[in-house]
Amino acid sequence: MNDVRILPPAHAERAAAEAALDAQGIALPLMYRAAAAGAYRIEAPDLLVVCSADGLPAAVLALVSRAAAGMPGHRTMYVPYLGAAVPEQLESRTLDALVAHVRRDARVLRLTAGIFTPDTAKADRLRAALTLRQFRVAPLQNAYTRTLRLGLGPDIEQVLAGLHSSARRNIRELSKRPVVLEPITDPALSERMEELTRETMLRTGGEFRPRDWRPVIELSQALPHRSRLVGIRRTDTAGPDALIGFSWGCHHGDHAVYADSASVRPTDIRIAVAYPLLWDLIAWAKATGARWFDLGGVTLGGATDGDPLGGISDFKRFFSEDLITVGEEWQMAPHTLRAAAAQAVHRWRTRGEAGGGP
Repeated sequence: MNDVRILPPAHAERAAAEAALDAQGIALPLMYRAAAAGAYRIEAPDLLVVCSADGLPAAVLALVSRAAAGMPGHRTMYVPYLGAAVPEQLESRTLDALVAHVRRDARVLRLTAGIFTPDTAKADRLRAALTLRQFRVAPLQNAYTRTLRLGLGPDIEQVLAGLHSSARRNIRELSKRPVVLEPITDPALSERMEELTRETMLRTGGEFRPRDWRPVIELSQALPHRSRLVGIRRTDTAGPDALIGFSWGCHHGDHAVYADSASVRPTDIRIAVAYPLLWDLIAWAKATGARWFDLGGVTLGGATDGDPLGGISDFKRFFSEDLITVGEEWQMAPHTLRAAAAQAVHRWRTRGEAGGGP
């Protein structure tokens, strides 16, 4: 039987385990790495590691812990990218270890497991395995379920040639304008990035959520092969306002994802800022070993369909039209009575806040 270990972020073996998984070619999602917690705005996750007979890490899950609403001292647990770093032959053993771990901790009210894979056979196996372990499909899906996939192939020039002609034209326009594309390394630009995000959300109809971008800047310098934060800066002006757009890419071992982006639309120079930024991330992903690029989720509608996010989806379709299903969240309550009590408390408090009384 394989040995199972729980490695907190500060555990002496944590860094060695992450390095050993990398060395074996086991895809380790960026969120699993202790150094990435600040960028993701989460507590650094514990790692559940299943070791082979020779003691080397052979499978891993990240355990992201969050405080449970309405139940002081209790928490929920989330396992992102379920199966990404688990070989097929260890799937059952790893899921058994996960369930046993949360059942030993009476403070865990709910366990959510997020399947993320373009491999339909693997997704079906995981669904069946979760069903056997009393998981059910989550009533509310917080992560995207569909995305556009761009295969990175053997040659980056072939990838570029396969893009829509408008995308290629907008990428090449960069060299004709008074701008430069470069990694963002100055923490002082965090406030400007938040301004760009706010303006982008107002323009596209998205929800603006304030954030400090300094942890992302730091992560991208510490792990440049796993996180890339790149911006477009005007060369004909100075100061933070010279930054007119940025994009963040995250590398998860076998693929990379278009994680975030924001920009303004200058009125005095003609440039489609988002295109060269996204292409830079695609080229980076290819150069750092990713086999495919995830365009970060997509809606089924377009700008002319009344879809509030249709314009963003239309933009992504200039890079790929390969629509795939990748995600699904499943949940289970390891301690049924405690979970029921927490739901009752939450309903009571919600009614009170709405003026319904006890």
